[in-house]
Amino acid sequence: MLKAVQRPVTLVGGLEVPTWALGLAALGALAALAMPQSPLALPIVRCRVKPSGKYFWPMNPIKRDRLTGKRIADVYFADPDYPRKLGLHTGIDLNGPEGGDTDLGQPVHALTDGEVVFAGPAGPNDRSWGNLVVIWHPGPAVWTRSAHLRDVLVRVGQCVAAGQQIGTVGKGWNGIHPAHLHFDIIVKKPAGWDDWPMHDRKRLEETYYDPWKFLTEKVKPIDPPEWKKER
Repeated sequence: MLKAVQRPVTLVGGLEVPTWALGLAALGALAALAMPQSPLALPIVRCRVKPSGKYFWPMNPIKRDRLTGKRIADVYFADPDYPRKLGLHTGIDLNGPEGGDTDLGQPVHALTDGEVVFAGPAGPNDRSWGNLVVIWHPGPAVWTRSAHLRDVLVRVGQCVAAGQQIGTVGKGWNGIHPAHLHFDIIVKKPAGWDDWPMHDRKRLEETYYDPWKFLTEKVKPIDPPEWKKER
């Protein structure tokens, strides 16, 4: 029986390449794409955060005490006045000066430079979060979680600058909350970004850090541009 003769393939420019060589080249390319460590398997663009050392309050304006003029939160970290049935409060709730839903749509800003690791609706564990933005900040080595957002203006993998707008104040999933920003400082990565430790104080203290203490004692944040609500 006569064997089939494989003729060389002529490429552009007149170069003749044996068929078997093209086959090996194709297999090599497929293997490179399948290998996680291969440069071909990595994203073309990767976020490389360069900490600037700048810090910003996540909202401006924020509600202030009528007597002292100092900024205040509606609910604080592990607040004893928070409804017990809802568990331990993991962060702080920030609201506009006029309270209620008057800050709906107010810009929410990045605490400092970082990389977005989550952006969008919370998972099935706790849909009441609504939209979340979670950012890893290599400077202070913490994550921030901004919750109950109406609009999400960033995407996963994006580098954000200190003070950059990342979303707007919302009312949580299906509008179940009065408009406000829930803001967390996370020091230990939880199982999911919709995490809530309920009554587990040990897990709360291992996973979270008091955002008010961080903002008023650890760093010196400046105000982002003041929001002017459209009338």
